[in-house]
Amino acid sequence: MHKILEAERARDIAERRGGRRHPYRCTQWVAAVDERSGGELEFRPVQCVDLSAAGLLYLADEPPATTELVVALGSKQPIRLRAQVLRADRIVQRGRIMHRVACRFTDRTI
Repeated sequence: MHKILEAERARDIAERRGGRRHPYRCTQWVAAVDERSGGELEFRPVQCVDLSAAGLLYLADEPPATTELVVALGSKQPIRLRAQVLRADRIVQRGRIMHRVACRFTDRTI
């Protein structure tokens, strides 16, 4: 019975997150969307943790400066996606203070 309840709980969490996430451990680029900057984006590297069609979870040294981001996925011709920050948690990983940021993709950008 315990295993059945655990499986149902895991399924519910996956559905709430907008689909199944897959490990995606690599460096990608994130920029805060700031209307005052005149549309100029300043990308910074972040360590991705997992990825789904609906969103991304990443680790960074600093919390996001805004609640709206542009995420560049890929290396040669990256795909740029707009994302909304859902949560930013301060954590300690390997003795370092990091920020675990959960985002939901909202639109594709050019």
